[in-house]
Amino acid sequence: MPNYPPSEATLSYSGSFQDGIHLTTENPLEEIWSFLALYGSEEYLREKVTDAKNKDALADYVAVRIRQAIGLREAAREATLLTSPLTLYYSVLNVTRACMAIREEILESKHHGLIFEQDPQILSCGAKVIEGTFSQYLNIAGSAGKKRVQISLLDCLSRIIEISPEYPLVAGDPSYACSVWVEASHSGKTVLHFSPDEVGGEQHFHACWELEYPGLIPFCELESSGGCKLKIKADKEPNSQQDVASLCSQILEVNLIQTVQPKWFIVRQTNPDLAWPRPAYYFAALFILGNIVRYQPELMYQVTSTHSKWDWFFRRFMVAAERFFPHLMFNWIHKTVYFFG
Repeated sequence: MPNYPPSEATLSYSGSFQDGIHLTTENPLEEIWSFLALYGSEEYLREKVTDAKNKDALADYVAVRIRQAIGLREAAREATLLTSPLTLYYSVLNVTRACMAIREEILESKHHGLIFEQDPQILSCGAKVIEGTFSQYLNIAGSAGKKRVQISLLDCLSRIIEISPEYPLVAGDPSYACSVWVEASHSGKTVLHFSPDEVGGEQHFHACWELEYPGLIPFCELESSGGCKLKIKADKEPNSQQDVASLCSQILEVNLIQTVQPKWFIVRQTNPDLAWPRPAYYFAALFILGNIVRYQPELMYQVTSTHSKWDWFFRRFMVAAERFFPHLMFNWIHKTVYFFG
């Protein structure tokens, strides 16, 4: 647990307030792909997706895309950084299309939904949002993705929660994915603690929190004792530990990695057009990297051949994408948080 001082001398609730279904496994990476593989069975889909207008058509569409996603993922694992981003991207693309079909019975998605934007610097290469799978996913997931909005590779990587601890090591700046420790007491006071190093320091946090965390405005106000802390407004204050958990799941992002005292997360908003659902940053980053190794492979070769710090970081990202993108999409189609570990 972070070494934060308690907000007041009262009895606090214990635990992380992170509810969900815990699936015990020694290998979370293989377990999540194994669960997805079940959706590669037409028989299983016809039994479970009972509200589809055309169960046979949906089963055929989803099953082949899941099976192809699994095959592409296996191929990516055997490749180097000079090719693996492209293969893993197509795996992710198939997972996304299969999940959209399960959620909304969308059985036609012909375009990627992104256009590659080249740049001489690898981190400045980007993607522009157009009509297609990516923009369809944004709309279904509740984010009105504007067409022609552009995002760079660095923009994507700086917003991914699971690689936020490693990001400052190579970028020199904190990630936009900020950790949050939640303190809640039986007396009815709930406080969100932010790390000063992750939010630009106390002065910046006090001046800019409403701009950078607009989703918290209806629920929070600055804590009068100072520090990088927000307290829940009196009229929003939860009355029980379960209410605290429900509130946190509404305004924060859950930690998918099981620890003794897990933190929550929130992505600092610096551009409202890039306030996307959590899996979207993985999708866009893989799209960009996949197109780099396809159309500008010399950029990736420069990174890998010199064993640069970004070579190390890209490898960390690929591991995270393989592990957490399918996990996030699995939770999305089930409308439930699953923990694998």
